[in-house]
Amino acid sequence: MKNDKFIDAVCEILNKRNFSKKISFTGFYSLSIFLTYECNFDCMYCFSEPGKNKKTINFSTARAGIDFIVKNSGKKVVKIIFTGGGEPTLKYKLFKKCVDYINFVKKKKNINFDLSIVSNGVWTKEQCNYISKNFQDICISFDGFSDVQNVLRPLKNNKPSYKYVVKTLRSLEKNSFHFGTKTIITRSNINHLDKLIKSNHNNFNPDYQIFDLFYLVGKAKNKTELLPKNEDYMQMIEKLLKNFNNHNLYFRNYFSENLSLRRSHENHLRITLDPENRILFFATTPNPDIFSFGKFNKNKKTFDLDYNSLKKKLSIILNQDECNICPAINNCGLSQKSMKYISDTRLSCAVLQQSFRSYIKKRINHEK
Repeated sequence: MKNDKFIDAVCEILNKRNFSKKISFTGFYSLSIFLTYECNFDCMYCFSEPGKNKKTINFSTARAGIDFIVKNSGKKVVKIIFTGGGEPTLKYKLFKKCVDYINFVKKKKNINFDLSIVSNGVWTKEQCNYISKNFQDICISFDGFSDVQNVLRPLKNNKPSYKYVVKTLRSLEKNSFHFGTKTIITRSNINHLDKLIKSNHNNFNPDYQIFDLFYLVGKAKNKTELLPKNEDYMQMIEKLLKNFNNHNLYFRNYFSENLSLRRSHENHLRITLDPENRILFFATTPNPDIFSFGKFNKNKKTFDLDYNSLKKKLSIILNQDECNICPAINNCGLSQKSMKYISDTRLSCAVLQQSFRSYIKKRINHEK
């Protein structure tokens, strides 16, 4: 498959942004395999509203994606991430089939892979051993203390999940595996994050801890009572960065005058394949149609890319003045000016609508 037209379209759009470094394509950075929409949890803030869609990716799609990233990666180590708006290990036979194929390609072509998984951590002993053996990084979604975890992240049958996740975390720590945790910041835990960081460190010793904002999307679109106050969020982050500067803490979409967390813009592009056989520019959105720039053709076993649609969508979404000062510039493609275009979807710019809305407006007005 020739990618020149696709690559030119993406690079042209991205270079219209005021990035400090001009983007030229040297290869794809990573492949995310969005394995399934099905989940064994019933998280209060899930962006994908599990249960409404039970689709799972076809192995032929996943295999084609793996072949594609191997052929077009500009890295010495090919990075593949298993994720989902569901739990990837629920489709364990398919999951193993994908990993076994990656190991087959690794031996056949003498290529190094970096495998990662984002999971809720409810695994059997066999699953834990298999993943630990084949993966280089594991990120477990974990909201910490039992009274928060069991309320916000219960199992699908509404039973507590805490003890099952803790069992996996302790197993990973015992075997000295490289892993981290990801916590959603809500009004329920924001005042206890310092205790949570200490607890995670003392009990499980993760290599890193990620904290993400609570978004009013998907299942949580009307749960405003869980949304932290803007001033509480900013004050807590500043406090944690000061008090835990020797810990590997990552706060997504955080912005400070004194600490810019903007990542360097590498000359590599990331792609995601989902259960709808779509090729996505962004992975975790409630309704990713707007970010789809093609589909995997199961009959032809090829990727059919819609170049004109890609160029139109990304031009509208990404070429916005506000985005240049947005703290989520690397994780989001939306802005207030994009709202009209996406009003018929459930998408919204969570950062602008929530914690940083007033702050961003002040910045925009100040810079005019």
